[in-house]
Amino acid sequence: MKKLEEISYAGRYALLSFILVLTMVCAIWNELIVKRPWKFFQSRFHELELEKIKDRYDGAVKELEEPEAQKKYAELKLKLEEAKENFERPVIQEEYQKALEKLQKLDKEELSPLKFEAIITRNKLQEEAYTYGKYKKEKTLETINKLEERKKELAKEIQRIEGKRAVYKKRVYAFKSKITHYEEELASYTSKINEYKSMMDKLASKRPGLQGYQVHLEEINEADRCMSCHPGIDKSESVSEEQPYSSHPRRDVYLGNHPPDKFGCVLCHEGQAQATTSPEKAHGEVEFWLRPMLKGKMIQSSCVTCHKNVVGLEGAEKISEGLKLYGELGCYGCHQTKGFGDDKFMMIAPSLTGIGSKVNAYWLYEWLMGPKNFRASTRMPDFILEEDDAKAIASYLWQNSEGFDAGEVEEFDDETIDEGAYIFESVGCLACHSDVAEDGMVHGPNLARIGEKVNFEYLVSWLLDPKSLQPKTSMPDFRLDEENARMLAAFLTTLKSKDYEPVTEEAEWINDEDMAKKGKDLIVRYGCFSCHEIRGMEER
Repeated sequence: MKKLEEISYAGRYALLSFILVLTMVCAIWNELIVKRPWKFFQSRFHELELEKIKDRYDGAVKELEEPEAQKKYAELKLKLEEAKENFERPVIQEEYQKALEKLQKLDKEELSPLKFEAIITRNKLQEEAYTYGKYKKEKTLETINKLEERKKELAKEIQRIEGKRAVYKKRVYAFKSKITHYEEELASYTSKINEYKSMMDKLASKRPGLQGYQVHLEEINEADRCMSCHPGIDKSESVSEEQPYSSHPRRDVYLGNHPPDKFGCVLCHEGQAQATTSPEKAHGEVEFWLRPMLKGKMIQSSCVTCHKNVVGLEGAEKISEGLKLYGELGCYGCHQTKGFGDDKFMMIAPSLTGIGSKVNAYWLYEWLMGPKNFRASTRMPDFILEEDDAKAIASYLWQNSEGFDAGEVEEFDDETIDEGAYIFESVGCLACHSDVAEDGMVHGPNLARIGEKVNFEYLVSWLLDPKSLQPKTSMPDFRLDEENARMLAAFLTTLKSKDYEPVTEEAEWINDEDMAKKGKDLIVRYGCFSCHEIRGMEER
């Protein structure tokens, strides 16, 4: 056995040193590369920026090298040389120097002293005005008046001399006008090249500022670091259409009204704005994150976060259309939604409390079997009911309907119908209604095929006093007398489809109490009371 002082620990030290070095390398790699992928994006953005400017520079050089451009450029240079030679002629130089001396003499001997005196006068005037404001001496007021007069005199004299100076200056400029003109034209050929060259030199000479970008949104206590990976998002022009290097679409609308240094990106786009270690984490596309980044037109759903009313708001076209449809289709009848259905007394669809006096039993049954077969544009969904289920629902509605007996179907002569058609047009029914099938959305219900649906006596009662039958209706009372109401109703009963044939068979099932009980259960299951007012369902 070796003595303690003879034992070597070199191997252990070497292994531990290797582990230490490996750990340091891994830590540095993790710190610089793994944890900071945004550095790559920023470096690549800098490269793309430089490439774009270089492409423009090459394009400008190529444009100047075109034979036609070279020819014009050479002609301008020749004209410039001729203009310079002409300017150097002794006669021209003598006249030029005389005009220049006069201009300089005017500036030095007349204009400069007057301007200097004007400054002194103004200063004295301010000093005297201060003294007068403090002591209110009459002598000081006299001095102020004198200085005011002198100030006006100096202003007039300076204006006169400046007019004289403008003539001399114009004369001096005229000697070199051709030279200046040709120099400016030559510069226009190389201005873009020089501009792009300067930009290239500036971008190539400085190292891109690789740094994390953060906006603190105080109101929601959120740190937004999105622009660390999207350095070009607020630029006026994209260096690439590829993300994360492109500029924000419709920048004038979105960033113009929501500058990222104040609003950040997370307010509209959602995601995990603090994460910077990977695009997936930053976009919130990870397990357990409840608000992944919104993409495409879905981003507009965030507009309601800040804007109470987005209808007609520029940049929020999709959500504006969605909100409009949500209200028109009455989705909030079944789905509780903030901002919709706040008025519990306002129903989405017509009241069914008087359905028995309004329509006939078979029409109600066929409507329940397929609403869009009668009116393709209706908001009423098709529940794809079995025949017995449709009859059961119709039976419950019929038996729980209040009103009057619709009576027998009447026949009307042509004269009565023509009078009704005249009233229909003269009263202005077409302002709110359409009598053409599927003629688009109008304010009131479509009246095409109304003769197949609504009973004559109900129409008469409705036209005489709409609110007595439907208190919440927006239909105005036109104050028709009974005779006109009956003629108008007679005309409306003629609005039917060409192939319409009335059902003469009696619907015995409509008064079946057992079927009505089944209908009640079906109404509860399908939630018909969410949109319609139904007797017996008021508390639901």
